[in-house]
Amino acid sequence: MAYPRRIEPETLLDVSLQLIDEEGFASLTVRAVADRLGVKAASLYRHMASFDQLKFQLAERAANLLCEQLQRSLDRLNGGSAPARLAALAWAYVLWAEQFPGRYDCLATQAVPGPGTQALRALIATEVGRLSGTEVGRGAAGTAPDPLATHALLAFLHGHVSLARCGLGAPNAGPDGFERGLVALLRGL
Repeated sequence: MAYPRRIEPETLLDVSLQLIDEEGFASLTVRAVADRLGVKAASLYRHMASFDQLKFQLAERAANLLCEQLQRSLDRLNGGSAPARLAALAWAYVLWAEQFPGRYDCLATQAVPGPGTQALRALIATEVGRLSGTEVGRGAAGTAPDPLATHALLAFLHGHVSLARCGLGAPNAGPDGFERGLVALLRGL
């Protein structure tokens, strides 16, 4: 009995990522991925542990890609003040979510954080720590960044993305509305 061609794990992830980029995360189904790969949906299970595992791997890939984007935005500053770094990070986060809504939805719906998600949170926490003077190596010896301040920033960013996407944001607020909220939040951190 002949088996269909082997689908490499990276190919499966690449095709799935392309699908959610083009059609949104809600379009991610076994059948949709199989159609793009030119195989039957049932045979796709020979190439992945489970559909949930595929979604987890996609969320991890999305987290890694977002983390890389945020790091590039920070690298372009060549140092910079803590507020400027956090502002650059925040803008990069929102722009990435707008540019890749399928990836963002995949990342935002992942219930179990993996290493990529944890690295993303650690990067953000480090920058929040710079602002509050509690990053590791600064402030009190061994003090970790404030998890509540990190949570506040993530909640603001996710809230902004969600409101903009569902139409509940202030009409015509645009970048000025985001900037005003960001400045207020940074002052409060």
